[in-house]
Amino acid sequence: MDMKKILIVENDISNAEVLKWFLKGSYELKIVHDGETAIQIATEDFYSAVLMDINLGGGLNGMETATEIRSLPGYEKVPVIATTAFAMPNEKEQFLTGGCTHFVGKPIDKQKLLDLLNETAV
Repeated sequence: MDMKKILIVENDISNAEVLKWFLKGSYELKIVHDGETAIQIATEDFYSAVLMDINLGGGLNGMETATEIRSLPGYEKVPVIATTAFAMPNEKEQFLTGGCTHFVGKPIDKQKLLDLLNETAV
């Protein structure tokens, strides 16, 4: 059986490595560090879920990237999970109304992330 593919969009190398460590063996992973690359990669292959850092530094931010990916054919029902340290209640609401389908705060709880992916990845 093929593993589901997860696209990780994270500009911080340390955070990307933590996510990789959490998910290795359970999912096939692709890690990119900016929104523009994430959109390009999503057009080239299908991912069952996207883990989206909100603050990507320069270029597109996570919200803009999430909106673009969810507008791609086939991605309408794919979960885009905001992974961010920005965790004020009004910010969470912005993420969930602005393109992301779920929210996981940093530091990320491994079991909560795995449970969420197991429930939502298409």
